[in-house]
Amino acid sequence: MNGPALSRLGAAEALARATIAMAQQQRPLMPRVLPPSAMRAWDRYPQGDIVSPSTGARAFYHAHPDGDDEDEHGHFHFFLPVSAMPADALCLRGPFERLPAADDVVHIAAMAFSTRGLPTALFTLNRWATDEWLYPAAAIMQALARFDLRDAPGDPLVTTWLTAAVHLCRDQIAALLAARDAALATGIGGEDRAHERLSQAPIDLQQLLGDAL
Repeated sequence: MNGPALSRLGAAEALARATIAMAQQQRPLMPRVLPPSAMRAWDRYPQGDIVSPSTGARAFYHAHPDGDDEDEHGHFHFFLPVSAMPADALCLRGPFERLPAADDVVHIAAMAFSTRGLPTALFTLNRWATDEWLYPAAAIMQALARFDLRDAPGDPLVTTWLTAAVHLCRDQIAALLAARDAALATGIGGEDRAHERLSQAPIDLQQLLGDAL
């Protein structure tokens, strides 16, 4: 990892610096992630995902062919490895299709982007959507400090921006994961393929930056 776990203030400062640097280079976030040619639905970008060799944290961007929101271009998915979970945390459910050990992941949340390339919302998914190891919200939030992509291969401004954005949105992610768990506890969702997103909320990163700085 390229530095200590980010506090809310540290996340805001890192996000602001990365955003300013991208603006100075006249190359915003999404063109750094997506291919110069047309992207393909379901394909993951950048190719090979963004994976930290030290923390095992992972992220990728993709789009569905029939998005729930016509203004949504696609979304980033954020993951921690199973090994990051607290030792005493109880896994609620494992994957149906066993993935290679390197892909044993726990989904944190996803961040939706508009067709203008701006982050618009955070949401959580049902377990089957990522075939993840499902852990309760409390365990994921306890491990969230370990989410760090800053030493991942690729564009350092992208890895810094994504890491900072997740930590800046810590409170929002906690609320969404709690809402996800509440939905699952009432029987809504489960393994029902009709229920993919179990909680969602809009985000305003500019306001979050202003509140933190």
